[in-house]
Amino acid sequence: MIKVVLVDDEIPALTKMKSLLKPYEHYVVCGEFTDSVKALEQISSLSPQVAFIDIAMPGMTGIELAAEIHKKTRGKTLMVFVTPHDQYALDAFDVWATDYLLKPVSRSRFDQTIKRLDSLLKEYIDTDSETTPTNEGRTMVRLFGKLEISGAKNNGNWRTAKVRELFAFFLHNRNRSIYRDTLLEALWEGMSPAHALSNLNTTNYYLRRQLEKSGSDIKILYDSGYYSIDMGAVICDADEFEKAESAARKLTRENLDYVLAGASLYRGRYLEDVKCTWADLERELYMARYVRLRTQLADYYLNEGKFDEAIEQVMLGLEVNRLAVDPWKTFLTACARKGDPTLFRRTRDNMRRSFLEYTGSEPPDELLKIM
Repeated sequence: MIKVVLVDDEIPALTKMKSLLKPYEHYVVCGEFTDSVKALEQISSLSPQVAFIDIAMPGMTGIELAAEIHKKTRGKTLMVFVTPHDQYALDAFDVWATDYLLKPVSRSRFDQTIKRLDSLLKEYIDTDSETTPTNEGRTMVRLFGKLEISGAKNNGNWRTAKVRELFAFFLHNRNRSIYRDTLLEALWEGMSPAHALSNLNTTNYYLRRQLEKSGSDIKILYDSGYYSIDMGAVICDADEFEKAESAARKLTRENLDYVLAGASLYRGRYLEDVKCTWADLERELYMARYVRLRTQLADYYLNEGKFDEAIEQVMLGLEVNRLAVDPWKTFLTACARKGDPTLFRRTRDNMRRSFLEYTGSEPPDELLKIM
């Protein structure tokens, strides 16, 4: 059984969340709160594996609450934010969010969240004893950087940009069925229904032919107005990356290589060569999650007294986001503990220049206070 706490200042929202959870009998609500402070007071005694948290609440916000829960439970509680606003998404993933649901939450979207939680909780257990990745020799779809199928014939040579985008859209929604009208609106918005449908049928035909020629066993399925993608034995780099994230919640010498391998799968922005707007939010979220994962690895090395390795990890994270606070914090701490004043001053100066160049302001006080 998976214990869940619900936190929302509106009682109807709590009722709605309980209704969404009801079909999933292995999820049990062990606490529901309309007050963030009261929720935090009881979090240690409840020891939930999952918390569904509203963001815009009086007093302590959901973002602040999640940060405190993460500290109290030592990262053992998966947090899902539920909010009518999408502008908090990056802040949410900075405090270890597992998912971000926009109100009103549909059952199909909620089912995706449950599947992700189930997978993460399972992988968290399974990867405790994992020592090395087991994906050598397996065909992999790569969503980070250039969209491609590793080892496939004519890899990355798409007939048209729209064929590539259609494949990307199927992969983006690989864990659910897609209603045909949803596809038409996402990829052929503004086109007449008849013209859009004709384009979909033609593009889908060329995509299926290319997948057949690729040598992979990926298939596009259609049934009663709904499309879906069957990955067969092909794995996805984004899924493997998420497994590494799960394992990183409890980093050990035994699973370190597994997490390092998962982090290395991030070769560039999510679907960076696909010109579309529907993946924009996911691009930003994966970037934040990658920086977070590199920082977790750096913190592990820091605690082990391996300062050069810690610095290497935070530098990889900062290559993606020069303004991320946590990697700079670990970077400066590693330099200070290493006992290299020159390196510390140079790092501090580089940090200040980055913030001044990109924001016109000094770095946050919490970074400037590190000595």
